Amino acid sequence: MILVLGIFWNGLITEQQLRIKRSSILSTLKYQIFNNKIVIEYQSFTIIHLSLSQDRATPLFIAAQNGHNAVLKLLLAAGAQPDTPRNDGATPLWIASQMGHDHIVKMLLLHGAYVDAVRCDGATALFKAAHKGHSSVVHELLKYRPNLGLIPNGESALHAAALFGHLPIVKQLVAAGADVSLKNQEGMTPLQIARQQKYHSVYQYLKDREHYLRHQSAAVGGGGGGKGMVTVMSGAGTTGGSSVVAIKS
Repeated sequence: MILVLGIFWNGLITEQQLRIKRSSILSTLKYQIFNNKIVIEYQSFTIIHLSLSQDRATPLFIAAQNGHNAVLKLLLAAGAQPDTPRNDGATPLWIASQMGHDHIVKMLLLHGAYVDAVRCDGATALFKAAHKGHSSVVHELLKYRPNLGLIPNGESALHAAALFGHLPIVKQLVAAGADVSLKNQEGMTPLQIARQQKYHSVYQYLKDREHYLRHQSAAVGGGGGGKGMVTVMSGAGTTGGSSVVAIKS
C-alpha cells in the first residue's frame, strides 16, 4: 500500500510517499529522539530524520498544533509521549486546545495526556479553549474533570469565557460546576467582568444563575419569606410516635 506521511515542521509540510507491502506498519514502527534529532524508522529504513526546532517542539506537538490526526495517531502508536512540552511549558494538548482541534484533543486525552498541564504563563488547556471560544474542545476537556477553579495565572476558565463573551462556553462551564461567584486575582467575578466588557447576554445569564443559586441556598438554609421552613408533624396513630419532616420551599 502507499502511506503518505506528512509532518508540519516550522510551518512547512514535508511529505514522503513510501511503498509498504505489509499492512502492519504501526506494529513495527520505531520512534526515537537523540542528539536533538527525531528519527522514525520502519524496519531498517529511515522514514523521517529532522532536527528539533529551537523551542523544542516535538513532531507530536507540531502535528497537534496543525490538526493532523493521522500523523498524530502514527506518532502515538510509535511511542511518542503525549505530554512532552515545548520550552514554554505548552503541551500538545495545550496547543491543540488553543487551536480548536477537538479531534486531536480527544485523541491525546485517550492516550493519557494530563488535562491540567500549565504553560509558563499559568494557563491550562481549558482556559485557552474558553478564551478562544472553542466549545467543542471545552466539551472534550470537561469529560476529564479539569480544574474549574483559579489556576496559576489567577483566573479561571469561566473568567476567560466571560471576558470574551463566549456565552455557550459560559453555560458549559456553569453546568459542569464552575463557581459563578468566584473572584479572580483582581477581586472580580465573571459576572462583573461580563458587565465591564458589556456582554449583555453573558451578564444576564450569570446574573440569573447567581440569583437562582442564592434562592436555592436560602431555601435550604432557612432564608426569609418562609423559605426553608421546617414543619414537624407527629405521626398520630403510628407506633412509636414517628414524625414526618416537611420542608417548604
